[in-house]
This record gives sequence, structure tokens and C-alpha cells, in this order.
Amino acid sequence: MSNNIKYCLIIFIIGLFSVESIAQKRKAIKSKPKTVLVSNKKVSKASISFTEKTFDFGHIKQNDIVKHDFEFQNIGSKPLEILSCTASCGCTTPDYPFIPIGANEKSSINVTFNSKLKVGHQKPSITVVTNGEPKIMVIYMEGIVE
Repeated sequence: MSNNIKYCLIIFIIGLFSVESIAQKRKAIKSKPKTVLVSNKKVSKASISFTEKTFDFGHIKQNDIVKHDFEFQNIGSKPLEILSCTASCGCTTPDYPFIPIGANEKSSINVTFNSKLKVGHQKPSITVVTNGEPKIMVIYMEGIVE
């Protein structure tokens, strides 16, 4: 047998072993479980719970200003951070705590509704984004401007 054929045969055999080795590694990776149970402890998180999600301010006159505190509690075991509060319109302004709320602590989001140039049924929303569960909550101011 010539040297070229011997070298080709050796390279071919090495290639076969390499392909088989790679296939076995892929099979081992695919057969690993997707989740691994490290312990039976619950995963701890922050969790926000509002006392009320809608505040009904009733009937007000145009140009009146209504303020309301939406109280909430962190019912989780990690500090709760309010990342943002966004109102659906410029007539509503939320003021929220910028410091983390500890486990089982209470706080509030102060919302101001300005009825200037408003008439009829109003229901502006405030979208609250947190680091906890749920990540996004929506609270409302609702009433009638006469």
C-alpha cells in the first residue's frame, strides 16, 4: 500500500472516531434534564398587592383636582422596587416611592387627577411596573366630570 493511501486511511479512521465522539456528547447534552431541583425551598420574590385597584371619585366639577393614595403592600419576601408609574394621559400624575419596600411593608402611590378641559365619564389608568410579581399592574381613577 502506498504511503498516500495509508495516510488517507488513518485520517478517515480518526475522522470516524471524532464524529462518533461528537455524536455521543450531543446525545448526552440532549438527554440532560431541563430543570434541576437543588432544594425543596420556595423561590423568594417581591410581590405587590393593592388595597384597591380603582378609586371612584364620583361626580366633580370641571377644573377640580382629585388626589388619592393607592395603598399597597409587599407580600413577598424580597424588597419590592417600583420601576415606573405611567399615566394614560397628561391629566393624571402619579407620585411613587423610589426606595425599595421591604417584605410585608406598606406604602402608597399618590395619584393626582386634574379635570381641566374634561367632561363626562373619565377613567385614566396608571401602569405600575415592578421587580416583583406581577411585573405590571394597572390602577384607575374613575368618575364623572360635570
